Amino acid sequence: MTATKSVKLQVISDCEGQHIEQQFTGEWFVKGPHNYIRYSETDPNMGRTVTTIKVEPEQIRIIRHGDIQSEQTFVLQAKRIGFYQTAQGKLELDTFTHSIKVELKDFAGTLAWSYDLYVSGELSGTYYLSATISRA
Repeated sequence: MTATKSVKLQVISDCEGQHIEQQFTGEWFVKGPHNYIRYSETDPNMGRTVTTIKVEPEQIRIIRHGDIQSEQTFVLQAKRIGFYQTAQGKLELDTFTHSIKVELKDFAGTLAWSYDLYVSGELSGTYYLSATISRA
């Protein structure tokens, strides 16, 4: 049986002067060596979309299901191919990860990473993300 805890998330994204802070309530569960943090998107542009952050020993994956389908993988000093799909079509999203910091313990902690985002092969920008997680 997998233990599930209710959590609060504060997600901060910075890219070239644009600073976005979002608050979510979600759930955290553990399967084997992986931690999963799942929450529903609140941005109206995302529609009914559920986001899952999968924290593995050497990487972070962001998986979205619902009105928006996407997947991005972040591995330190590596390029990974992902995608972003809406009703209008599908875009290839490649990431090159500069840094990853994972500090998780007892269903609380911080995730932080920075990466270059390439959309259909073109550099879109360098992003800095952090997620602070606490028990709800």
